[in-house]
Amino acid sequence: MPPFGVNVTNFPLRSKTNSLPYRVGIEGQLSSDLFIYAKYGTAAKDGAINLGSGQLTPVSKEKVATAEVGAKAWFFDRKLRVNVAAFSSDYTDLQISQLVGVSVALANAPKARINGAEIEIEARPAEPLRLTFNAGYLDPKFREFINTPTTADFSGVPTDLRGNQLPNVPKWSISAGATYTGPAIGGVVPELSAQYLWRDRVYFDEFNTIANSQKPIGTLDLFASLKPEAKGPWRLYGFVRNVTNKTVIAGSTGYAGILGAMRAFSYAPPRQFGVGLSLAF
Repeated sequence: MPPFGVNVTNFPLRSKTNSLPYRVGIEGQLSSDLFIYAKYGTAAKDGAINLGSGQLTPVSKEKVATAEVGAKAWFFDRKLRVNVAAFSSDYTDLQISQLVGVSVALANAPKARINGAEIEIEARPAEPLRLTFNAGYLDPKFREFINTPTTADFSGVPTDLRGNQLPNVPKWSISAGATYTGPAIGGVVPELSAQYLWRDRVYFDEFNTIANSQKPIGTLDLFASLKPEAKGPWRLYGFVRNVTNKTVIAGSTGYAGILGAMRAFSYAPPRQFGVGLSLAF
């Protein structure tokens, strides 16, 4: 009798799905202020099964191949640094969670791709001030995947999801920050910083259901600290996270389809205040 009643026909009972990931690349320091690179690599995730959900058939091994090119450049006597990169990741048998019948199970999406580009900028217009700006764009799509949405009466129609956005991956993400380190006052150095993060809409299922997503949203965090001018053992700090107290959905979990495909949402923390003292011994 198969262990746990699991159907492992043509699927090894022992770990024989080992793979040999590799990475190759080339890079060059074209000048003291310009560095470029290109690389290609592969990775894999072994086949798996969700016994807790009563899943009886394992999913296949997930494989990905990624190509990336990029550059790092410095300007204005290294007061401005700019990093740029572009990449493409092709997935075969992407492992995703989906609601099947009355439970959440693992499934394979035969083909998926994420194309993306990002830019990172760091500027130091004056010695006490550091400014940062990061922006990333992703085009995360299923290239081949057919799945059936679960309904209370199990009457869902198989749907071609080719072109749909991958779950939990926003198309755009942007962050900006500033840090100011003030002059020492009585041998103590103050530091103030702010960080803003904005993310595009995130879907939590492969059907790109608006009701099961987080709309575009931005959050602001503030930080402050005091530390000795000379290298010392203590640091006093405080912070306010999610200053504007935005409600942010971090994810969702699907439950029994027989109950109408009910879902439970998890949320990022609301506005938080904190103070602390760190000591090094």
